[in-house]
Amino acid sequence: MHCSAQILAAVKTLLLNRKTQTFTPGEVVAAMRARGSSCSASTITGLITGSMCVNSKRARHSHFYRIRPGTYRPI
Repeated sequence: MHCSAQILAAVKTLLLNRKTQTFTPGEVVAAMRARGSSCSASTITGLITGSMCVNSKRARHSHFYRIRPGTYRPI
């Protein structure tokens, strides 16, 4: 499974029982490591903060919205 698909699955799991639907890239990295992902921390962070984030200059996909530096929510 590609890293972006693993990120989406990890975020979905992280937010299942949260009142606030926000997360940090570090939480996603930890969740993916716990699942045994081979994606590097820099790849995970780069995808979340860049191409997967709608309000990033490098946005290619509309999966996340940056609330403030280091905090994101799914769209």
